[in-house]
Amino acid sequence: MKCLNLSRLKNLRWQDLLLIGIILMYLFLQNGIISQYKALPSPVYGGDYYFQLGSINHIRYGGNPLGSSSVLDSEPGFFILYSSLVAVFANLLSLESIEAMFYFSQLLILTSFIVVYYFLYYLFKDKTLALLGVVIYLPITRFPVLKYTEFTIVLMMPLFFFSMFYLFKIGSLKSGVIAGIVYGLCAISHGAAFFVINVFFMVLFLYMAFFQYIIPNKDLKGDRIRIKLNLDKSNLKRNLSHTLKLFLIVFVIGFSISLLYWFKPIFIYHGKTSGILTASYPLTSPEYQSNFLMNFLRGNFLNFRNFITSFTSIFFSVGVVSLFLYFLSEKLKFWDKLIANYICLVFLTAIFASFHFLLTEPLLGINFHPTRPMMFTMPIAKTILVLFGISSLIHLIKIEKYKEYLILVLLVSVLIQQPSILSDSIENNVWTKSGRSPLPEHFEEMSKWVIENTDVNDVFLSTNELSFAFNALTGRKGVVTRRVSHHSPFLDIDQREADLAIILYGEDDSKRRELLKKYDVDYLYWNYYWIQSEYTIDQNGRIVSWYDPLITKDTPYFREYLDSYNIRYYPLNTYPDPSKRGEEYAKSDLLLIVPQYRSLEQPWSEALDKYMSLVWEYKEGDSTIARIYRIKVE
Repeated sequence: MKCLNLSRLKNLRWQDLLLIGIILMYLFLQNGIISQYKALPSPVYGGDYYFQLGSINHIRYGGNPLGSSSVLDSEPGFFILYSSLVAVFANLLSLESIEAMFYFSQLLILTSFIVVYYFLYYLFKDKTLALLGVVIYLPITRFPVLKYTEFTIVLMMPLFFFSMFYLFKIGSLKSGVIAGIVYGLCAISHGAAFFVINVFFMVLFLYMAFFQYIIPNKDLKGDRIRIKLNLDKSNLKRNLSHTLKLFLIVFVIGFSISLLYWFKPIFIYHGKTSGILTASYPLTSPEYQSNFLMNFLRGNFLNFRNFITSFTSIFFSVGVVSLFLYFLSEKLKFWDKLIANYICLVFLTAIFASFHFLLTEPLLGINFHPTRPMMFTMPIAKTILVLFGISSLIHLIKIEKYKEYLILVLLVSVLIQQPSILSDSIENNVWTKSGRSPLPEHFEEMSKWVIENTDVNDVFLSTNELSFAFNALTGRKGVVTRRVSHHSPFLDIDQREADLAIILYGEDDSKRRELLKKYDVDYLYWNYYWIQSEYTIDQNGRIVSWYDPLITKDTPYFREYLDSYNIRYYPLNTYPDPSKRGEEYAKSDLLLIVPQYRSLEQPWSEALDKYMSLVWEYKEGDSTIARIYRIKVE
């Protein structure tokens, strides 16, 4: 055994040892960041990292991983793979959930570097090139990873494209099984990733089953060159059955795993969402589309912000030109056809994914967020094409004997930039200061009491923002949470917001009792921020601005429903998401619930008091900061 280990060590090349060194450098730099944090670098009211924390707490304290972390009887708001892995990691090592998120990010540096390195080495058969690709795809600013989106970018998408290239190259049963498993795991990593992997799955299938057998032939007639396309029918017929079986294996395994999340959305809801109004984009606007295109071009081809972005923009352009030259001339035919074709398929998928809304929005009225599919495809496509461009240029100017040295110089140049770019990124992050300060003590004490004295599926009444915060810190449920992307798109959050308004501020006690039972309410959580989380009120008691009140769509149904229980509202054409307001977002017709607050410490209707008993309280001096009431309905 010792001899075997020594022989493996002897087989390590200098690139492998340098990879280990780079990983250690990243671990050291990231540790320098996370050691400063006493909380998450994100707002506790509405921040994505804190909602991710709530998803982890939900699972680690016994909640159903396949259910919502923020409300009962719904699907998860954030996808389940990252949350489940971190929850298990936290329980295995007896870590606090925030600690687990930080340390899991260290583990992700190790795993993502290995996956990206071996994928690029398997693709290009060049370890020096693969090393450069790793630091291009995984700059230090990608870490720490504290959310499922970044987890999907750094690990799952490279793993997916690696497994699909293995399938493309080998075409064996083993490669099909591996690709199917990775397909399924990606599908439960992120919703937009599910869209991307299915697009690429179809692209690769169509190529392997049909398009690879279309052979272009040049026909010289006088001074004109005509290209004729011929179909290689014999090879197509011979291989079609095997290709169909192979992709069927991938699909059956992958789709079966994906149903852990996607069963209800596909077979129960049939893809039809609740129509909830969240932050949206004017996707059909010519101005938005032209701005999107210009931002795409600037971000990928004309980004000269620093050395790394300049270098990648230039060589990405070279890579795209080289790819065209490969198919149009004989100058780059030194590339293996398999590699060039796979790179082309990845690039085409990235372009389609980035601009899919131009087709899906007018034709189907749907989109998978205008930027998310681009985030999951363009970085890997860009990295591959940068490497393709560097190799092609070195070949064209005939300096192959210096290739390793030139790539090493580029690698060192990129690595030297990392610490300063990281420092700028940290200092320019508006939430860095928040992460360096501990959470307010009332939050710490509240979460401690709730975790020790309540069940993970207990339901709390509170405002949108307060519901968000206590869910983040405890994993316990609310009737509502923030109405942006922090819940299932199939959840009728508008009905819940209207019902919560009736529970808290309505006059019909029989309806209140009915709704308390319907939502299985156990507690009410109040803190000093209750009213401020909804409205800013001046000294004369007048509302001067609004932040995140209870809101519904402005429809005849909701007007009639709220009117019937004497709930005051104000119709307004405005932005549904309090953190996303501006010309780049679309406005919606909304009804803002305008409560008649009883007092600062008891803003709800007096009729609710008879169901409540105080069970926990936090004070600072003579001031009451937070309270929890037990709610019982006989």
